[in-house]
Amino acid sequence: MIYKKVIGVDVSKLTLDIALQLSPSKFIMRKCGNTKKHISTCFKTLFKEYDLSKEDVLIVAENTGLYTNPLIWSLVEEGYNLWIECPNQFHLSKGFTKGKNDQIDAQRLADYGYRNSDKAKLCELSSTSLSTLKYLNSERDLIVSEQQKFKAQITDHKDYVEESEYKDRVKRYNKILKALKENLDAIDKRIDQIVKNDKVLKHQLNLLKTIPGVGPKIALDVIIATLGFKKFDNARQFASYVGVAPFRYVSGTSIRSKNKVSKRSKLSLKSNIHMGVVSAIQIEGEFQTYYQRKISEGKNKMTAINNLRAKMIKRMFAVIKNNKAYQSNYIACWT
Repeated sequence: MIYKKVIGVDVSKLTLDIALQLSPSKFIMRKCGNTKKHISTCFKTLFKEYDLSKEDVLIVAENTGLYTNPLIWSLVEEGYNLWIECPNQFHLSKGFTKGKNDQIDAQRLADYGYRNSDKAKLCELSSTSLSTLKYLNSERDLIVSEQQKFKAQITDHKDYVEESEYKDRVKRYNKILKALKENLDAIDKRIDQIVKNDKVLKHQLNLLKTIPGVGPKIALDVIIATLGFKKFDNARQFASYVGVAPFRYVSGTSIRSKNKVSKRSKLSLKSNIHMGVVSAIQIEGEFQTYYQRKISEGKNKMTAINNLRAKMIKRMFAVIKNNKAYQSNYIACWT
């Protein structure tokens, strides 16, 4: 779609810097508080002042996590065309820059949107269930990380610290671990309630769990990351996002290498899917058969496992697309 005007928005915790691009070198700047009320009022005033219509304007902001939520809640609900772009994608497009200036960043976002409007992916409000699950899941991951830290301290210090001091520390840490476990159980219970009360999420979760190696945690992570399989058009796009899709590295005659995955990846998702594959190759079935065949052919173990990570992602997209449980003898047509 061709837009008549583009607005760039630089998002920070407390404020937004807004740049309406009138020409390649002329911008109208505005600033407002990062609250739903302030954002709504600011954009209504700006659109009225310059006689803009919502369907003719593209608004571009980079994803800053939770701080972007008021912008999404306000603009998407009111029918604006909002594009939340990946920060890495935007920053790579800027080239070499020095310093940091919120107003200039807003102008650069507007210019980026103008040059790439044909690639814009308009933001949609995710369901309340998905938003809550995403928030709870991030808290859950934080607690699990803290648990691992305290458990590691208990293990690592044993036999290397004076015994009475060590026992005192273990008592304190066990109290902390108990509290963390109680909070983790409460989060898991809340997550289960949300999934059970949402027919679509429950159905997707059950379909994904029919795939070997895909447990509730992996299934939930993938559903959240894909916004219920609406964020990515196909399995290849998601595999690239996770960091398991291999790419070629060739330049002339001097730079050549085997296909390899990018280091830009969603590490937590990649790690969970990796563990799922490791579990799946222990079970008799297509994953184990593929792995054993590749190893017998002399293939590198990690190459075989990465191929299975991509295969697992394809299977996840296939069961959702076809609305059928996993079948080991079924050849998926959706890649």
